[in-house]
Amino acid sequence: MTAAVPAGTDTLTYGPYNWYLTGEAPAPGESVTLRIAALCCAASAPEISGLQVNLPVYMLTEWTNITITGTCSHSNGHLKSVAAVAPTCTREGSSALWQCDVCGKCFSDAAAENEVTQESTVIPATGHSYAEPAAADWTWTKSGNTYTATVTVTCDNCGEAETLTADVEKTAAADGAAVYTATASVDEQTFTAVMPTVYHSVTGYADANGNAVTADKATAAEGQTVTLTVTPAFGYGLKTMTVTSGADGITTTAGANGTVTFTMPDGDAAVTAAFDLNYTVSVVSEVPEAVAVDKPLAFAGDTVTLTINPGPKWTLDTLTVTDADGDPVTVTNNTFVMPAKAVTVTADFYETYQMWIGGVQVTEKNKADILGDGSAVYAGSFTEGSLTLTNAAITAKHRNANIEVEMTDLSLTIVLSGESTLSGATYGIQFFGADLTVTGAGTLNTTGAASGIFANQGLTFDETTVSAVGTGGNGIDCSVGSMTILDSTVTSEGFYKGINAAGDIVIPVYLGGTMLDEV
Repeated sequence: MTAAVPAGTDTLTYGPYNWYLTGEAPAPGESVTLRIAALCCAASAPEISGLQVNLPVYMLTEWTNITITGTCSHSNGHLKSVAAVAPTCTREGSSALWQCDVCGKCFSDAAAENEVTQESTVIPATGHSYAEPAAADWTWTKSGNTYTATVTVTCDNCGEAETLTADVEKTAAADGAAVYTATASVDEQTFTAVMPTVYHSVTGYADANGNAVTADKATAAEGQTVTLTVTPAFGYGLKTMTVTSGADGITTTAGANGTVTFTMPDGDAAVTAAFDLNYTVSVVSEVPEAVAVDKPLAFAGDTVTLTINPGPKWTLDTLTVTDADGDPVTVTNNTFVMPAKAVTVTADFYETYQMWIGGVQVTEKNKADILGDGSAVYAGSFTEGSLTLTNAAITAKHRNANIEVEMTDLSLTIVLSGESTLSGATYGIQFFGADLTVTGAGTLNTTGAASGIFANQGLTFDETTVSAVGTGGNGIDCSVGSMTILDSTVTSEGFYKGINAAGDIVIPVYLGGTMLDEV
Protein backbone atom coordinates (compact mmCIF):
# COMPACT_ATOMS: atom_id res chain seq x y z
CA MET A 1 0.00 0.00 0.00
CA THR A 2 1.40 3.33 -0.97
CA ALA A 3 0.34 6.44 0.91
CA ALA A 4 1.25 10.04 0.49
CA VAL A 5 3.18 11.95 3.10
CA PRO A 6 0.76 13.89 5.29
CA ALA A 7 0.20 17.46 4.26
CA GLY A 8 2.61 20.02 5.61
CA THR A 9 5.57 17.68 5.82
CA ASP A 10 8.74 17.42 3.79
CA THR A 11 9.01 14.96 0.98
CA LEU A 12 10.71 11.80 2.10
CA THR A 13 14.35 11.88 1.20
CA TYR A 14 14.68 8.22 0.47
CA GLY A 15 11.33 7.47 -1.05
CA PRO A 16 9.27 6.17 -2.36
CA TYR A 17 8.07 4.60 0.91
CA ASN A 18 5.21 2.28 1.09
CA TRP A 19 3.42 2.76 4.43
CA TYR A 20 0.07 2.81 6.07
CA LEU A 21 -1.34 3.34 9.57
CA THR A 22 -2.95 0.47 11.39
CA GLY A 23 -5.01 2.93 13.44
CA GLU A 24 -5.90 6.58 13.69
CA ALA A 25 -3.22 9.28 14.06
CA PRO A 26 -1.84 9.21 17.63
CA ALA A 27 -2.62 11.89 20.23
CA PRO A 28 0.30 13.63 21.91
CA GLY A 29 2.14 11.19 24.14
CA GLU A 30 0.31 8.20 22.60
CA SER A 31 1.53 5.83 19.88
CA VAL A 32 0.25 3.89 16.85
CA THR A 33 1.78 1.23 14.60
CA LEU A 34 3.03 2.15 11.06
CA ARG A 35 3.32 -0.53 8.36
CA ILE A 36 6.24 0.43 6.10
CA ALA A 37 8.62 -0.90 3.46
CA ALA A 38 11.39 0.70 1.38
CA LEU A 39 13.32 -0.12 -1.79
CA CYS A 40 16.65 0.87 -0.35
CA CYS A 41 18.51 1.44 2.83
CA ALA A 42 18.20 4.67 4.68
CA ALA A 43 20.90 6.52 6.58
CA SER A 44 18.42 8.21 8.85
CA ALA A 45 14.79 8.12 9.85
CA PRO A 46 12.30 10.05 7.80
CA GLU A 47 10.81 13.22 9.23
CA ILE A 48 7.05 13.36 9.21
CA SER A 49 5.48 16.54 10.60
CA GLY A 50 3.46 15.85 13.70
CA LEU A 51 4.84 12.32 14.07
CA GLN A 52 7.87 10.78 15.72
CA VAL A 53 9.13 7.80 13.71
CA ASN A 54 11.42 5.20 15.33
CA LEU A 55 13.34 3.16 12.72
CA PRO A 56 16.23 0.76 12.92
CA VAL A 57 19.60 1.86 11.57
CA TYR A 58 18.80 0.38 8.14
CA MET A 59 15.61 0.33 6.12
CA LEU A 60 13.88 -2.94 5.57
CA THR A 61 13.07 -3.93 2.04
CA GLU A 62 10.13 -5.87 3.27
CA TRP A 63 7.03 -4.77 5.08
CA THR A 64 7.58 -4.23 8.80
CA ASN A 65 5.87 -2.55 11.74
CA ILE A 66 7.27 0.59 13.41
CA THR A 67 5.91 2.62 16.32
CA ILE A 68 4.83 6.22 15.82
CA THR A 69 4.39 8.40 18.96
CA GLY A 70 2.41 11.57 18.92
CA THR A 71 3.95 14.84 20.24
CA CYS A 72 2.48 18.19 21.47
CA SER A 73 3.54 21.64 20.27
CA HIS A 74 1.73 23.42 23.20
CA SER A 75 0.47 25.94 20.62
CA ASN A 76 -2.79 27.22 19.37
CA GLY A 77 -3.71 28.69 22.83
CA HIS A 78 -3.28 25.48 24.73
CA LEU A 79 -0.55 26.91 27.09
CA LYS A 80 -2.40 28.49 30.07
CA SER A 81 -1.02 30.80 32.79
CA VAL A 82 -1.40 29.54 36.41
CA ALA A 83 -1.17 32.32 39.05
CA ALA A 84 1.09 32.04 42.13
CA VAL A 85 -0.49 31.02 45.45
CA ALA A 86 0.94 32.56 48.63
CA PRO A 87 1.60 30.09 51.48
CA THR A 88 -0.16 30.49 54.87
CA CYS A 89 0.81 29.37 58.45
CA THR A 90 -0.73 25.95 57.87
CA ARG A 91 -1.11 25.59 54.06
CA GLU A 92 1.50 25.31 51.28
CA GLY A 93 1.70 27.85 48.44
CA SER A 94 3.10 27.65 44.86
CA SER A 95 5.00 29.79 42.32
CA ALA A 96 3.40 31.10 39.08
CA LEU A 97 3.73 28.75 36.01
CA TRP A 98 2.39 27.90 32.51
CA GLN A 99 0.56 24.62 31.86
CA CYS A 100 -0.53 22.99 28.59
CA ASP A 101 -4.13 21.91 28.71
CA VAL A 102 -3.47 19.25 26.04
CA CYS A 103 -0.53 17.34 27.51
CA GLY A 104 -0.59 18.76 31.07
CA LYS A 105 3.11 19.69 31.11
CA CYS A 106 4.22 22.73 33.15
CA PHE A 107 6.69 25.45 32.21
CA SER A 108 8.22 28.42 34.01
CA ASP A 109 7.90 30.58 30.88
CA ALA A 110 5.27 31.41 28.25
CA ALA A 111 7.48 30.05 25.45
CA ALA A 112 7.34 26.55 26.97
CA GLU A 113 11.09 26.32 26.86
CA ASN A 114 11.80 25.53 30.56
CA GLU A 115 9.75 22.56 31.69
CA VAL A 116 9.16 22.26 35.49
CA THR A 117 7.24 19.92 37.78
CA GLN A 118 4.39 21.03 39.93
CA GLU A 119 6.27 19.73 42.99
CA SER A 120 9.19 22.08 42.28
CA THR A 121 6.90 25.10 42.46
CA VAL A 122 5.55 24.24 45.94
CA ILE A 123 6.27 26.87 48.64
CA PRO A 124 6.19 25.37 52.21
CA ALA A 125 3.70 26.61 54.79
CA THR A 126 5.22 29.42 56.89
CA GLY A 127 4.18 28.01 60.29
CA HIS A 128 2.87 30.14 63.14
CA SER A 129 4.93 32.96 64.63
CA TYR A 130 3.59 33.54 68.11
CA ALA A 131 4.07 36.80 69.92
CA GLU A 132 5.75 36.69 73.36
CA PRO A 133 2.90 36.37 75.87
CA ALA A 134 2.44 39.00 78.55
CA ALA A 135 2.43 38.10 82.25
CA ALA A 136 -1.36 38.44 82.21
CA ASP A 137 -1.59 35.71 79.57
CA TRP A 138 -0.31 33.10 82.03
CA THR A 139 -2.71 31.27 84.32
CA TRP A 140 -1.33 29.68 87.52
CA THR A 141 -3.33 27.00 89.33
CA LYS A 142 -2.50 25.39 92.68
CA SER A 143 -3.48 21.78 93.32
CA GLY A 144 -2.48 20.47 96.73
CA ASN A 145 1.17 21.43 97.16
CA THR A 146 1.96 21.81 93.46
CA TYR A 147 1.40 24.46 90.80
CA THR A 148 0.42 24.08 87.14
CA ALA A 149 0.51 26.82 84.52
CA THR A 150 -1.11 27.46 81.12
CA VAL A 151 -0.56 30.27 78.62
CA THR A 152 -2.50 31.48 75.56
CA VAL A 153 -0.35 32.62 72.63
CA THR A 154 -1.52 34.35 69.42
CA CYS A 155 0.07 34.06 65.96
CA ASP A 156 1.29 37.39 64.57
CA ASN A 157 0.59 36.19 61.02
CA CYS A 158 -2.85 34.62 61.12
CA GLY A 159 -4.18 35.66 64.52
CA GLU A 160 -4.84 32.06 65.59
CA ALA A 161 -4.71 31.58 69.40
CA GLU A 162 -3.51 28.40 71.15
CA THR A 163 -3.49 27.46 74.87
CA LEU A 164 -0.35 25.64 76.03
CA THR A 165 0.26 23.59 79.21
CA ALA A 166 3.64 24.42 80.76
CA ASP A 167 6.17 22.44 82.78
CA VAL A 168 6.67 24.07 86.21
CA GLU A 169 9.98 23.92 88.14
CA LYS A 170 10.39 24.98 91.78
CA THR A 171 13.65 26.59 92.93
CA ALA A 172 14.61 28.93 95.77
CA ALA A 173 15.75 32.54 95.81
CA ALA A 174 18.68 33.74 97.90
CA ASP A 175 16.35 34.55 100.82
CA GLY A 176 14.78 31.09 100.64
CA ALA A 177 11.56 32.22 98.95
CA ALA A 178 10.11 29.64 96.57
CA VAL A 179 10.42 30.50 92.85
CA TYR A 180 8.12 28.78 90.33
CA THR A 181 9.24 28.92 86.68
CA ALA A 182 6.95 27.75 83.86
CA THR A 183 8.20 26.66 80.41
CA ALA A 184 5.94 25.99 77.40
CA SER A 185 6.90 25.18 73.78
CA VAL A 186 5.07 25.18 70.41
CA ASP A 187 6.34 25.21 66.78
CA GLU A 188 9.97 25.44 67.92
CA GLN A 189 9.17 28.48 70.05
CA THR A 190 9.69 28.41 73.84
CA PHE A 191 8.11 30.73 76.37
CA THR A 192 8.96 31.08 80.06
CA ALA A 193 7.42 32.94 82.97
CA VAL A 194 8.04 33.26 86.71
CA MET A 195 5.00 33.17 88.95
CA PRO A 196 4.61 36.39 90.94
CA THR A 197 5.73 35.91 94.55
CA VAL A 198 2.81 35.36 96.91
CA TYR A 199 3.15 36.66 100.46
CA HIS A 200 1.13 35.10 103.27
CA SER A 201 0.29 36.52 106.67
CA VAL A 202 2.02 35.52 109.92
CA THR A 203 -0.12 35.90 113.03
CA GLY A 204 1.58 35.92 116.43
CA TYR A 205 0.06 35.37 119.87
CA ALA A 206 -0.77 37.53 122.88
CA ASP A 207 -2.92 36.99 125.96
CA ALA A 208 -4.47 39.12 128.68
CA ASN A 209 -1.64 38.38 131.14
CA GLY A 210 0.95 40.07 128.93
CA ASN A 211 2.44 36.92 127.46
CA ALA A 212 3.30 37.22 123.78
CA VAL A 213 4.89 35.49 120.81
CA THR A 214 5.93 37.92 118.06
CA ALA A 215 7.19 37.26 114.53
CA ASP A 216 9.94 39.16 112.76
CA LYS A 217 7.74 39.34 109.61
CA ALA A 218 4.11 40.30 109.23
CA THR A 219 4.03 38.53 105.86
CA ALA A 220 6.38 36.01 104.31
CA ALA A 221 6.73 34.09 101.07
CA GLU A 222 6.81 30.31 100.90
CA GLY A 223 10.28 29.06 101.88
CA GLN A 224 11.37 32.13 103.84
CA THR A 225 12.49 31.74 107.48
CA VAL A 226 10.28 33.30 110.15
CA THR A 227 11.72 33.93 113.61
CA LEU A 228 9.44 33.95 116.65
CA THR A 229 10.38 35.66 119.90
CA VAL A 230 8.71 34.38 123.07
CA THR A 231 8.12 37.05 125.71
CA PRO A 232 6.46 35.69 128.86
CA ALA A 233 5.03 38.01 131.49
CA PHE A 234 6.72 38.15 134.90
CA GLY A 235 6.38 34.83 136.68
CA TYR A 236 5.13 33.04 133.60
CA GLY A 237 6.74 30.62 131.21
CA LEU A 238 5.89 29.18 127.83
CA LYS A 239 4.27 25.82 128.30
CA THR A 240 3.32 24.86 124.74
CA MET A 241 3.45 26.51 121.34
CA THR A 242 2.29 25.38 117.92
CA VAL A 243 2.41 26.96 114.48
CA THR A 244 -0.23 25.93 111.95
CA SER A 245 -1.21 26.69 108.38
CA GLY A 246 -4.83 25.78 107.98
CA ALA A 247 -5.17 22.27 109.38
CA ASP A 248 -1.49 21.47 108.91
CA GLY A 249 1.08 21.73 111.67
CA ILE A 250 4.43 23.40 110.95
CA THR A 251 7.72 22.13 112.34
CA THR A 252 9.59 24.64 114.50
CA THR A 253 13.26 24.73 115.46
CA ALA A 254 14.87 26.27 118.53
CA GLY A 255 16.94 29.28 117.52
CA ALA A 256 19.45 31.58 119.19
CA ASN A 257 18.67 33.52 122.36
CA GLY A 258 15.51 31.60 123.10
CA THR A 259 13.90 32.25 119.72
CA VAL A 260 12.03 29.74 117.58
CA THR A 261 12.16 29.56 113.78
CA PHE A 262 10.06 27.90 111.09
CA THR A 263 9.94 27.76 107.30
CA MET A 264 6.99 29.62 105.85
CA PRO A 265 4.48 27.32 104.09
CA ASP A 266 2.51 28.24 100.99
CA GLY A 267 -0.29 29.65 103.08
CA ASP A 268 -1.05 31.84 106.08
CA ALA A 269 0.62 30.85 109.38
CA ALA A 270 -0.73 31.35 112.88
CA VAL A 271 0.88 30.87 116.32
CA THR A 272 -0.98 29.32 119.23
CA ALA A 273 0.69 29.35 122.65
CA ALA A 274 -0.05 28.45 126.26
CA PHE A 275 1.68 30.23 129.14
CA ASP A 276 1.51 29.31 132.79
CA LEU A 277 3.03 30.34 136.10
CA ASN A 278 6.40 28.70 136.60
CA TYR A 279 8.53 28.34 139.70
CA THR A 280 12.24 28.40 140.40
CA VAL A 281 14.36 25.41 141.33
CA SER A 282 17.33 26.57 143.44
CA VAL A 283 20.37 24.46 144.44
CA VAL A 284 22.23 24.82 147.72
CA SER A 285 25.45 22.81 148.02
CA GLU A 286 29.08 23.19 148.98
CA VAL A 287 29.78 21.62 145.58
CA PRO A 288 27.18 23.40 143.41
CA GLU A 289 28.75 22.24 140.15
CA ALA A 290 28.02 18.66 141.18
CA VAL A 291 24.23 19.14 140.94
CA ALA A 292 22.49 19.79 137.61
CA VAL A 293 18.77 20.54 137.27
CA ASP A 294 17.06 19.88 133.93
CA LYS A 295 14.43 22.59 134.60
CA PRO A 296 15.65 25.65 136.52
CA LEU A 297 12.10 26.96 135.97
CA ALA A 298 9.27 24.45 136.11
CA PHE A 299 5.50 24.37 135.94
CA ALA A 300 3.43 22.77 138.64
CA GLY A 301 3.16 19.07 137.82
CA ASP A 302 6.39 18.95 135.82
CA THR A 303 8.86 16.19 136.56
CA VAL A 304 12.23 17.67 137.51
CA THR A 305 15.34 15.52 137.16
CA LEU A 306 18.51 16.05 139.19
CA THR A 307 21.86 14.83 137.90
CA ILE A 308 24.49 14.27 140.59
CA ASN A 309 28.07 14.18 139.33
CA PRO A 310 30.52 15.20 142.09
CA GLY A 311 33.60 13.66 140.50
CA PRO A 312 36.20 11.58 142.35
CA LYS A 313 36.78 14.01 145.24
CA TRP A 314 33.25 14.10 146.62
CA THR A 315 30.50 11.66 147.57
CA LEU A 316 26.84 12.57 147.97
CA ASP A 317 25.74 12.36 151.56
CA THR A 318 22.16 13.65 151.61
CA LEU A 319 19.79 15.07 149.01
CA THR A 320 16.60 16.89 150.03
CA VAL A 321 14.04 19.10 148.29
CA THR A 322 11.78 21.54 150.16
CA ASP A 323 9.16 23.98 148.92
CA ALA A 324 8.95 27.68 149.65
CA ASP A 325 7.08 26.95 152.89
CA GLY A 326 9.77 24.52 154.07
CA ASP A 327 7.66 21.45 153.45
CA PRO A 328 9.55 18.43 152.06
CA VAL A 329 9.07 17.28 148.48
CA THR A 330 9.45 13.59 147.79
CA VAL A 331 12.52 12.66 145.75
CA THR A 332 12.57 9.31 143.95
CA ASN A 333 15.59 8.22 141.94
CA ASN A 334 16.78 11.82 141.80
CA THR A 335 13.45 13.09 140.38
CA PHE A 336 10.52 14.94 141.92
CA VAL A 337 7.20 16.45 140.85
CA MET A 338 7.19 20.24 140.92
CA PRO A 339 4.67 21.73 143.36
CA ALA A 340 2.94 25.05 142.73
CA LYS A 341 5.73 26.74 144.66
CA ALA A 342 9.42 27.45 144.33
CA VAL A 343 11.69 24.71 145.69
CA THR A 344 15.21 24.41 147.08
CA VAL A 345 17.44 21.42 146.38
CA THR A 346 19.98 20.84 149.15
CA ALA A 347 22.84 18.46 148.38
CA ASP A 348 25.44 17.63 151.03
CA PHE A 349 28.70 16.02 150.00
CA TYR A 350 31.72 14.78 151.89
CA GLU A 351 35.29 14.60 150.71
CA THR A 352 36.39 11.35 149.16
CA TYR A 353 40.08 10.62 148.69
CA GLN A 354 41.65 8.35 146.11
CA MET A 355 43.32 6.50 148.96
CA TRP A 356 42.54 3.01 150.17
CA ILE A 357 43.77 1.49 153.43
CA GLY A 358 43.18 -2.24 153.78
CA GLY A 359 40.63 -2.04 150.96
CA VAL A 360 38.67 0.82 152.61
CA GLN A 361 38.46 4.14 150.77
CA VAL A 362 39.36 7.14 152.91
CA THR A 363 36.65 9.77 153.15
CA GLU A 364 35.86 12.83 155.21
CA LYS A 365 33.55 10.66 157.25
CA ASN A 366 35.91 7.82 158.10
CA LYS A 367 39.35 9.41 157.99
CA ALA A 368 39.50 9.76 161.80
CA ASP A 369 39.30 5.96 162.10
CA ILE A 370 39.57 4.40 158.69
CA LEU A 371 39.47 0.73 159.70
CA GLY A 372 37.31 1.20 162.77
CA ASP A 373 40.00 -0.03 165.21
CA GLY A 374 42.07 3.13 165.61
CA SER A 375 45.00 1.69 163.63
CA ALA A 376 44.78 4.05 160.63
CA VAL A 377 44.02 7.78 160.76
CA TYR A 378 44.23 10.35 157.92
CA ALA A 379 44.54 14.06 158.54
CA GLY A 380 44.85 16.54 155.71
CA SER A 381 43.49 17.55 152.34
CA PHE A 382 43.78 16.56 148.70
CA THR A 383 47.28 18.02 148.36
CA GLU A 384 48.93 17.48 151.75
CA GLY A 385 48.25 15.07 154.57
CA SER A 386 49.48 12.49 157.02
CA LEU A 387 48.51 8.85 157.50
CA THR A 388 49.19 7.55 161.00
CA LEU A 389 49.59 3.79 161.42
CA THR A 390 49.39 2.54 164.98
CA ASN A 391 50.03 -1.14 165.42
CA ALA A 392 48.24 -1.74 162.13
CA ALA A 393 48.14 -5.28 160.80
CA ILE A 394 46.77 -4.97 157.29
CA THR A 395 46.28 -7.91 154.97
CA ALA A 396 43.28 -6.70 152.96
CA LYS A 397 43.89 -4.79 149.74
CA HIS A 398 42.39 -2.54 147.11
CA ARG A 399 43.32 -3.79 143.68
CA ASN A 400 47.08 -4.39 144.08
CA ALA A 401 48.07 -2.91 147.41
CA ASN A 402 47.44 -2.88 151.16
CA ILE A 403 47.88 0.91 151.00
CA GLU A 404 47.07 2.43 147.61
CA VAL A 405 47.22 6.16 146.87
CA GLU A 406 46.24 7.69 143.49
CA MET A 407 46.41 11.44 144.17
CA THR A 408 48.96 13.02 141.85
CA ASP A 409 49.11 16.33 143.79
CA LEU A 410 49.40 14.79 147.25
CA SER A 411 52.46 15.05 149.45
CA LEU A 412 51.87 12.27 151.98
CA THR A 413 53.62 11.55 155.26
CA ILE A 414 53.15 8.11 156.82
CA VAL A 415 53.67 8.35 160.57
CA LEU A 416 54.54 5.07 162.32
CA SER A 417 53.47 4.37 165.87
CA GLY A 418 54.00 0.95 167.39
CA GLU A 419 54.68 -1.98 165.11
CA SER A 420 52.71 -2.16 161.87
CA THR A 421 52.71 -4.84 159.17
CA LEU A 422 51.49 -4.95 155.57
CA SER A 423 51.17 -8.24 153.69
CA GLY A 424 49.08 -10.33 151.34
CA ALA A 425 49.11 -8.02 148.29
CA THR A 426 51.24 -7.32 145.22
CA TYR A 427 52.51 -4.17 146.93
CA GLY A 428 52.57 -3.28 150.59
CA ILE A 429 52.45 0.39 149.64
CA GLN A 430 51.71 1.60 146.09
CA PHE A 431 51.96 5.38 145.89
CA PHE A 432 51.11 7.55 142.86
CA GLY A 433 51.43 11.08 144.21
CA ALA A 434 53.80 14.02 144.52
CA ASP A 435 56.19 12.63 147.14
CA LEU A 436 56.12 10.15 150.04
CA THR A 437 57.77 10.41 153.45
CA VAL A 438 57.83 7.68 156.09
CA THR A 439 58.61 8.84 159.61
CA GLY A 440 57.81 8.11 163.27
CA ALA A 441 59.19 6.23 166.21
CA GLY A 442 57.34 3.04 165.31
CA THR A 443 58.31 0.33 162.81
CA LEU A 444 56.87 -0.90 159.54
CA ASN A 445 57.31 -4.37 158.09
CA THR A 446 55.91 -4.52 154.54
CA THR A 447 55.98 -7.46 152.16
CA GLY A 448 54.66 -7.55 148.61
CA ALA A 449 54.65 -10.09 145.85
CA ALA A 450 56.21 -7.43 143.63
CA SER A 451 57.57 -4.74 145.98
CA GLY A 452 57.34 -3.91 149.64
CA ILE A 453 57.13 -0.20 148.78
CA PHE A 454 56.52 1.35 145.36
CA ALA A 455 56.69 5.15 144.94
CA ASN A 456 56.50 6.84 141.57
CA GLN A 457 58.18 10.03 142.83
CA GLY A 458 60.58 10.91 145.63
CA LEU A 459 60.70 8.67 148.70
CA THR A 460 62.14 9.77 152.06
CA PHE A 461 62.69 7.84 155.29
CA ASP A 462 63.12 10.23 158.21
CA GLU A 463 64.01 9.00 161.72
CA THR A 464 62.13 5.74 161.43
CA THR A 465 62.56 2.01 161.02
CA VAL A 466 61.31 0.16 157.93
CA SER A 467 61.73 -3.35 156.57
CA ALA A 468 60.60 -3.90 152.94
CA VAL A 469 60.56 -7.20 151.08
CA GLY A 470 59.66 -7.76 147.42
CA THR A 471 59.42 -11.50 146.90
CA GLY A 472 59.03 -11.21 143.13
CA GLY A 473 60.53 -7.81 142.39
CA ASN A 474 62.42 -5.17 144.35
CA GLY A 475 62.23 -4.51 148.04
CA ILE A 476 61.84 -0.74 147.51
CA ASP A 477 61.06 0.63 144.05
CA CYS A 478 61.33 4.35 143.10
CA SER A 479 60.38 4.36 139.45
CA VAL A 480 61.09 8.05 138.81
CA GLY A 481 62.55 9.98 141.74
CA SER A 482 65.33 9.63 144.23
CA MET A 483 65.33 8.02 147.64
CA THR A 484 66.65 9.72 150.78
CA ILE A 485 67.39 8.02 154.10
CA LEU A 486 67.65 10.43 157.03
CA ASP A 487 68.71 8.99 160.37
CA SER A 488 66.65 5.88 159.75
CA THR A 489 67.06 2.14 159.70
CA VAL A 490 65.93 0.76 156.36
CA THR A 491 66.15 -2.90 155.49
CA SER A 492 65.22 -3.83 151.93
CA GLU A 493 65.31 -7.24 150.26
CA GLY A 494 64.14 -8.07 146.75
CA PHE A 495 64.13 -10.84 144.20
CA TYR A 496 65.98 -8.53 141.82
CA LYS A 497 67.19 -5.64 143.94
CA GLY A 498 66.86 -4.50 147.47
CA ILE A 499 66.47 -0.89 146.33
CA ASN A 500 65.69 0.20 142.78
CA ALA A 501 65.82 3.97 142.39
CA ALA A 502 65.71 5.80 139.09
CA GLY A 503 67.46 8.76 140.73
CA ASP A 504 70.01 9.04 143.51
CA ILE A 505 69.97 7.21 146.82
CA VAL A 506 70.93 9.87 149.34
CA ILE A 507 72.26 8.90 152.79
CA PRO A 508 73.77 11.86 154.71
CA VAL A 509 76.74 11.10 157.04
CA TYR A 510 76.85 13.03 160.31
CA LEU A 511 79.60 13.50 162.89
CA GLY A 512 78.82 15.30 166.08
CA GLY A 513 75.60 16.58 164.59
CA THR A 514 77.32 17.89 161.52
CA MET A 515 76.65 16.36 158.10
CA LEU A 516 79.98 15.45 156.62
CA ASP A 517 78.85 14.02 153.27
CA GLU A 518 76.16 12.22 151.35
CA VAL A 519 76.53 8.79 149.90
